[in-house]
Amino acid sequence: MRVKVVQLGADGHVHGLYYSGVVDAEKNISLSFLTPGTVSEVPVREGDRVRKGQLLAKLDCESNKNSFRIAQEKARQAEDAFNRFEPMYKNGNLPEIKMVEIRTGKVQAELAEKLARKNMEDCSLTAPDDGLISARSIEPGDNAAPGMPALKLVSVDKVYAVISVPESEISGIKKGVPVSVELSGQGNRRVEGKVADAGVSADPLSRTYTVRVLLKNPDSKILPGMLCNVYISRREGPAGVAVPASAIKMDGDNRHFVFVFDGPSRRVRKTEIVLGGFREGGVLVVSGLQGNESVVREGVQKLDDGMLVEAAL
Repeated sequence: MRVKVVQLGADGHVHGLYYSGVVDAEKNISLSFLTPGTVSEVPVREGDRVRKGQLLAKLDCESNKNSFRIAQEKARQAEDAFNRFEPMYKNGNLPEIKMVEIRTGKVQAELAEKLARKNMEDCSLTAPDDGLISARSIEPGDNAAPGMPALKLVSVDKVYAVISVPESEISGIKKGVPVSVELSGQGNRRVEGKVADAGVSADPLSRTYTVRVLLKNPDSKILPGMLCNVYISRREGPAGVAVPASAIKMDGDNRHFVFVFDGPSRRVRKTEIVLGGFREGGVLVVSGLQGNESVVREGVQKLDDGMLVEAAL
């Protein structure tokens, strides 16, 4: 019987916590128009980097422009009337009630102009912050409505590695704790970060807490949605040896075990173990192994205790 084994070695002992997670943007901003209209221009696409104040989309709002011109002209007329009649009022040649009407008309015209200006400006959608366009939901010719998603902007100068931590381990994770993050989509490149915040309310189904790790991302190469592995070093907590998940099996009594290969006799020994959760390099075994054994990692399904095998690394 041929099997493959892994030599655990003395350096297989680990102290720490290991989790799988996903990258999330520091800011996720959904953008929509504040006024209805027909989309006339969308000069950006997914992946474009934009600056604060940059035009992202525009509506065909000729009627809004005309309304602004009308309001602007009425405001000028009201201003002119006020300037002409005010000296007369001061000289006592104009009743106070008439002057009140003129002043009120001037204020109303100015407010109407401001409202018309805002309606015209609302035809343009601009970036509220620097970032990347992550989604585009509109095209020229579409009918836009207030609140209807048009674009999504994400800020990625800083990103978060988001993980779920079991309730039995959350007490050991504090804000500011240094963390090492391995990015699966970038050749397992490692970056260093710190715990930004740890959840205080557990998910009712999984009984896990959400923890976010802040990562600096000056070159914007770490993108939202990337998978990552997060390793948090700890001095306290269970220590043990990391064993590949493929080497661990469970019997009918829900007890976990591995097959340890004995070189001189070329036989395997079924060894019961106690698990301590996922860790860097596999699953943490906190009891049952010394840490220097050779453990079968492939071909486990066909093995029995004491079986003679031909082992290879």
